[in-house]
Amino acid sequence: MSNARHFFKNPAGQRAAFTLVEMLVVLAIIGILVGILLPVIARSKVRAKAGLAKVDCAAIATAFTQYHTDYNHFPVAKGQTANSGGDVTYNPPGGLGGGPSNSDAMIILSALEELGGSKPNPGHSRNISKRRYLDSKMTDSVEKPGMGPDGVFRDPFGNPFVITVDLDGDGQCLDLLYGNPQVSGPDGADIGQNGLIKKMFGPGPGYVLPKDVMVWSPGPDKEIGSCPAKQGENLDNILGWQ
Repeated sequence: MSNARHFFKNPAGQRAAFTLVEMLVVLAIIGILVGILLPVIARSKVRAKAGLAKVDCAAIATAFTQYHTDYNHFPVAKGQTANSGGDVTYNPPGGLGGGPSNSDAMIILSALEELGGSKPNPGHSRNISKRRYLDSKMTDSVEKPGMGPDGVFRDPFGNPFVITVDLDGDGQCLDLLYGNPQVSGPDGADIGQNGLIKKMFGPGPGYVLPKDVMVWSPGPDKEIGSCPAKQGENLDNILGWQ
């Protein structure tokens, strides 16, 4: 055959095979498209998880509020120690100081008596109606989203949800991270970042959310910082009140 490209034609005169060069070009194009699409898909998955985390934040806040409506108090441990602002923050990430796990409250709101060795609701004494305020997915790992075997409720990235409750009944939540003027300032301004406002009464300066409950998580990077709320490690935090 005199044709230097050595391809065959079917009876209709159409090409029946690709040359090696043509196949390499096709493979190169496919590789480029895959390289473009994979980061886009990864970002889409992160956005989808962040959206689910916000839904969970809203569900948790609603569960606390409904429980308070029914019992005139929040499902916090008896004698629970408040932070310096008079409120309590569950599961504060590392660097914010010690704080209680959200497990007791999650067990009570899920109409359970005990889980993971903790029995905060014996005989349903702290949820006598056995109402399931929170429809939490049970998991078998402390790294999976949902309610783990330790009773802690985690977001789709595996972070325990951070929950601050208005324990002193002043109608505002002072969170251990977002209450910090360095994070939610500028210091001295009446309106802080992310919808928070300057604390007008009570001990110490800070920024508060004028609600009974505020819920958030450290987000995809699993980190927080003392930097401003919309910078650095705090930039991707997932805030349930926005």
